[in-house]
Amino acid sequence: MPLRLWVICFVPVIAVVWGCVMLYKSRHAKRPQLASAIALTLCTASAMLAACGTVYLTYFACIPSSTPWTALPEYTLDFYVMLLAFSSGVAGLIALTRGHSRGLNGTVLLTSGWLLLFSFVHASTI
Repeated sequence: MPLRLWVICFVPVIAVVWGCVMLYKSRHAKRPQLASAIALTLCTASAMLAACGTVYLTYFACIPSSTPWTALPEYTLDFYVMLLAFSSGVAGLIALTRGHSRGLNGTVLLTSGWLLLFSFVHASTI
């Protein structure tokens, strides 16, 4: 697995861990930040799915040559990563408009955009 693929897969995981630290530090805020927590949860699911799915497909999947190209597991993985990344981006924008933490939601939006971009590029180049 090339270094650039490791960077593409695991930079979002590092960003999500940083977001969890920011959410943990702001847990004593005056009002609950449910929208930020939902956005971070969706972003975490997207980042983990992208990283674990890519490692699984790279090292452990054996794709038969008789599989139709639209049924390849890469397309399913990319679809779910894009769906979760888009959902976390929308939830992050909603949380940001409600006045929640700009740092946390900025991290969620950047990570979601990163995942959405690279999943789209990967799906379009298979």
